Amino acid sequence: MARSAMNKSSHLSAGSADKAVVSHEVQEICRMCHLYFDGKVKESAKMQMDLIPLINALFCEVNPIPAKAAVSAMGFGKNILRLPLTEMESEHEANLLQLMRYHGLIG
Repeated sequence: MARSAMNKSSHLSAGSADKAVVSHEVQEICRMCHLYFDGKVKESAKMQMDLIPLINALFCEVNPIPAKAAVSAMGFGKNILRLPLTEMESEHEANLLQLMRYHGLIG
């Protein structure tokens, strides 16, 4: 059951030129899960640990502020927020964008 769900998620469509990048990241997360379920826990854990800084950056402020900033940076819509949401703190946004570049999510 878990593998079926992961296989379906690897075919998500982003709907733009960034589709290949997003698809690659989804496939990498699926690969990480497959490694774990195949008993290759250390390799899977290393992949997860490499993502921890990005995950932390995506949750460093109230959700969905960082998520909207990330999606906007990838070219999916505009980062328009309504109260009570506010823009990300500049240091947090710079960190998020740097990590997204490192992981190949943006240019």
